[in-house]
This record gives sequence, C-alpha cells and structure tokens, in this order.
Amino acid sequence: MLRLFEGDTELTRDAQPIERAKRTGQPVSGWQGRLENGIGQSVHVMISATPLFRDGPAVRGAIAAIVDITPHKQAEEHQQLLLDELQHRVKNILATVSSLATRMSRSSQTVQDFHAAFISRIGAMGRVHDLLVSTAWNGASLRSLVAAAVEPFKETSGGNVRVSGPELTLASDPAATIGMILNELATNATKYGALSVAEGQVDVAWGIIQGTAGETVQLTWIERNGLPVRSNNSPGFGTGLITRSVEYELHGSASLTFAEEGLRCTIEFPLLRHQQIRN
Repeated sequence: MLRLFEGDTELTRDAQPIERAKRTGQPVSGWQGRLENGIGQSVHVMISATPLFRDGPAVRGAIAAIVDITPHKQAEEHQQLLLDELQHRVKNILATVSSLATRMSRSSQTVQDFHAAFISRIGAMGRVHDLLVSTAWNGASLRSLVAAAVEPFKETSGGNVRVSGPELTLASDPAATIGMILNELATNATKYGALSVAEGQVDVAWGIIQGTAGETVQLTWIERNGLPVRSNNSPGFGTGLITRSVEYELHGSASLTFAEEGLRCTIEFPLLRHQQIRN
C-alpha cells in the first residue's frame, strides 16, 4: 500500500493530488511530498494531476505524472547543511576576532602596538583557515600547522627551526587553536627570543604519551642560543592567550619556562576520538 506524506502529515485519500483533480475538476501542479510503501521505504516525489472530462463538463477521472525528485531533495538538504555549517563557523570566527580585539585593546600601550599585533594574529587565523579549507574542514596535520607558523621566520636552509614528530591530524577546532598558539610562540621568538638573532634555534617536537586519563598529545617548543629571557611577574597577552587557549579550548595544560638559554613551552592535551594518528 502506497502512502503520501506532506512533511510529517499523511494525506487522506481525498487530499491526494489525483483525487483533488478528479473531485474539483482543477489541475494540481507541482505538488511535492514523500511517497512511502508499506515497509517504510520512501522517495521524494513531485506529482502533477490533470482531470479527465467527458464530452460535457462532467469529470470522469484524472491522470497523474509522478517524478522521483529524491536526488534533488538530497542535494538541497546537503546545501542547507553546508550553509548551516558556514554560518556556525562565521559566527565563531567573528566571536574570536571580537574577543581578540577586546582583550588586546586592554593590554596594548599604543594604537600602533595594537594594530601590529592584531594584524599579525588575524593573519595567523587566515593561514590556519587556508589549511582547513584545503581539507574541507576535515582537520589539519600538526606538521602543516607548525610549518605555517614558522615559515615566515625560517632561514632559507631551514637550519634555525627543527621539527620532529609523528603524523598527527587534528580536527578543525583544535587545529585552529594550535595554529594560533604556534603563531604566538613564533612571533614572540622573532621579537624577543631565538628567532631574533642569527645564532638562535627553535626545536618543535610532539608525540603521544600515555596519561592517567588516556592518550595525550605532548608538544614542546624549545628555544636555544637566543637573547636572554626574563620571566615577567605580569604575564603579557601572548602568554595569557597560550595558557587560556590550552586550558579552556583544548582541555589541557601549558607550562612556560623562561630559562636563560631561551623559552621552553610544553603543551599537553588529550587525544580525543575526533583526532587521528596517521602511520
């Protein structure tokens, strides 16, 4: 037995297009709904019904054309899903930019300081989003995130930055967070640390360690041969951004050690199910 549905409501026999055309003598054009069989299988259909007349004005029946529009409806649903996802991501980006602007305006000494730092961080967001767009927002490898952060500051030979670690793909949200953190570390190293002098070197390494709560990603940023680093009793915006981002967005921890030979930053966060390791 075939049943017709408009939305979630099943049509009575009299409300069905072919019965309406036969009863009213008026054509029914382009009705859309679902046609379901007796075992719950259904397709999206478009039905147009036309009344049939006797020699006079009396209606003797009706005929209908039924077109399967399931692929069209599936494409519409997919398009709406993409639009909803885009709206969600745009809102998140705008919220992040607004939060950055608010917090940075409080810590910047001059408009020029604010402008330079703000543009730098927006650029970092753009580079990370480029990586995520290239994978249709299915995530980004940690190696590519590190490369995007340090590429502007590497020597031609690449000798001032050493990178090591297994292939590890992060989901889009943690990837965006890690990208911002790495950009913060690279920017600070260029201004005040190992990347500000010719002899300086940065080692970036990561791996998976077994913690009490399961597998954990451990990322280290170690600077050597740079300018002397002094710990500040009043952490700046960048330091706060790193620690807060790891704690609240990655549900992990970050420690920064201001050693004489250079900054050492260790970040740990849980390897969640939506993060994958590639062999």
